[in-house]
Amino acid sequence: MERLNLDHSTLNPLHKEAADEITRLRQLLSESQKREKEARAKALEEAAAYHDDLAAQHAASHEHVVSEHHEMMERQHTRFAASIRALQSEER
Repeated sequence: MERLNLDHSTLNPLHKEAADEITRLRQLLSESQKREKEARAKALEEAAAYHDDLAAQHAASHEHVVSEHHEMMERQHTRFAASIRALQSEER
């Protein structure tokens, strides 16, 4: 009701109760949106870290055994991690 510049003291009890409920629900929505954004950021970071780890594993593998497969997979996972981090940057 603040948006409408209404003074709660002038509202009848039923309207005041509704206005209070709207305020409570707005706060709840705001908090859930904040938590969703934080969860999405964490999930993206974990996904990027996963691909960083896989790229490192393939890099270590092709140090011991020369393999086009490991080189290709290292590059691919490095690109995946970079793409995921780009998504993260867009969300900020």
